[in-house]
Amino acid sequence: MKKKSKVKNVDVFGEQVAVKTEISLSDRLSIVDSVFTACFVDGTYYPALFDYMFRLFVIEYLTNIEIPNDKDEQEFMSLHSGIYERITEFVNPDELYELRVACSDQISIAIRSQQKSFDDLFEMIDKWLSNIGESLNAHDMDQMVQALTNTMNDPKKIATAASEYKKMNE
Repeated sequence: MKKKSKVKNVDVFGEQVAVKTEISLSDRLSIVDSVFTACFVDGTYYPALFDYMFRLFVIEYLTNIEIPNDKDEQEFMSLHSGIYERITEFVNPDELYELRVACSDQISIAIRSQQKSFDDLFEMIDKWLSNIGESLNAHDMDQMVQALTNTMNDPKKIATAASEYKKMNE
């Protein structure tokens, strides 16, 4: 039997808003995934987005409030309007805390994984250079340094190179 979320109708600055007082597993997963995705831009984590996105997605998933498309309006809604504070009065604070920790943990796992990719790449480069370093002439060395420099500026290329190296040596 599927349990239905408890909903309470709450006055939020003169508007009636349906607020889920319990956070379902589906909502938890959606919020964690949404916060995680929104805090990374082009593969880079932006900590300044965390609180903003957490609040915005709590409002989105736990209420019937329509989220505006305009980023400035979203920012105002989540950080300055008082809506988040008002609706979270009706949500179990332990659940909100656990949800915030889950979002933070998901981001930490991704960052550690990205760091592991860097470590794998540097290990691969070290082995590669050890094997071929003596056989390269100055022109070959210049080309290799340029190729490595281009790769180092793109974290996705680093992760791909580390993954391919790992596959080659398995």
